[in-house]
Amino acid sequence: MGQLAQGFGFTDAGTAAQQSMGFGAQSVGSGAIGDILGGVGQMEQFNYRGQVAANNAKIERANAEATLAAGQSEESMSKLRTGVTMAAQKAAQAANGVQVGVGSAAEVRQSTANVGAIDAAMIHYNAARAALGQENLASNYDAQATLDRRAGMGALIEGLGKSGSSVLSGASSLSNKYAQYLQSGALKAPASNDDFEGLY
Repeated sequence: MGQLAQGFGFTDAGTAAQQSMGFGAQSVGSGAIGDILGGVGQMEQFNYRGQVAANNAKIERANAEATLAAGQSEESMSKLRTGVTMAAQKAAQAANGVQVGVGSAAEVRQSTANVGAIDAAMIHYNAARAALGQENLASNYDAQATLDRRAGMGALIEGLGKSGSSVLSGASSLSNKYAQYLQSGALKAPASNDDFEGLY
């Protein structure tokens, strides 16, 4: 191994072995850091998506409240229009000498009241249905936000797990390589822990 080591610019096999072990340790560290950063990056992406979904949920709930408020206003206006129409009918009947409290005159006003009630009820129903759809959409966004946050945490945990696996695998590989260097005589067993630290 001595001639091969010199061919790569090393003075002896021991130096080449130490450099090889050092490069191996750096590679293991870089791989582990890369796994962690990859997990963090994915977590940030999922968290961003989750925040967007949460914001959309807030917007849809605000829309639902606005829809109900607009519906209530329109319903009130419809009832008011009905009342105005009925008052005008009664005044016209009285001006024409018609008995306003009985017979067809009262029936006409009652018919107007019935139609007005139906219109108001329809306005109320349409607003409530639209608001319910917006609330359901908000709930869907909430669920998506929760899933995204969980996925982000899962990505981080996965990155940490990969990092740990990379360290264990790399440590095992370095240990085997170190044993081979000892067996070949390229390295000598350290007399103390301080000697061994020089390999890293």
